[in-house]
Amino acid sequence: SWDWASVVPAIEEHHRTLALDWPGLGASDKGDGVDYSIDALAETLIALWRHDGIGSTRIVAHDVGTIVTQELLARALDGDLDVAIESVTWLNGSLYPELYQPTDTQLALLDPENGPDLAAAVDENLYRLGVAGVHHPDRQPSADVLAQHWEAFSERNGPAEMPRFLAYIPERARRAERLVDAIEETDIPQRFVWGDADPVSGRAQSARIAERLGDGVDLVAYPDASHYPHTERPDDVARELLRPW
Repeated sequence: SWDWASVVPAIEEHHRTLALDWPGLGASDKGDGVDYSIDALAETLIALWRHDGIGSTRIVAHDVGTIVTQELLARALDGDLDVAIESVTWLNGSLYPELYQPTDTQLALLDPENGPDLAAAVDENLYRLGVAGVHHPDRQPSADVLAQHWEAFSERNGPAEMPRFLAYIPERARRAERLVDAIEETDIPQRFVWGDADPVSGRAQSARIAERLGDGVDLVAYPDASHYPHTERPDDVARELLRPW
């Protein structure tokens, strides 16, 4: 949820907002017995909506949130979702899994033999390097912001959970057809706000979005933003989130 700190104040002037830490991240549950599967993450969000009495919502999705939202759109297409999704605004994520470019660290963490040892070695310096690597060189987060991100990430021994948490990557590839069909077949309004300099899910993703969804696609792409357009260009992203549909 901390990822949205620079955008939420502008949004809250006009909308009620709800941001969460996914299981495995931030202050949410971690460790043995916690299910990090795509379905489990989707059920977590649905449960939160029910808890707060939310019957309809506009979703803003980024990174892992894009995978969960694709699954929710698929359920809506199946007639298996009791919350009305009014619109979806997508920020960087690998909506087309075959175009995903994992970092070396992600691949190493997914290695069943060496991943746990690498996770145990992750400290604040390594974490900061990783975050810096997916921000545009001209739009790096401040030392204070990085420190707060690390504090959230490391809570409840978060780094040790990464090998299990990142299992969403191969799971996403296995259900790629369902997830892609969800964004290409839905009639729910969609907007795409993209950092094209993202080494993981950048220009190749936005180009495929434009290609597959056609001339009328609502797509804003920033050549000077990377994986976190909402922290790199918060004022611009807030303006796009508030732009009328």
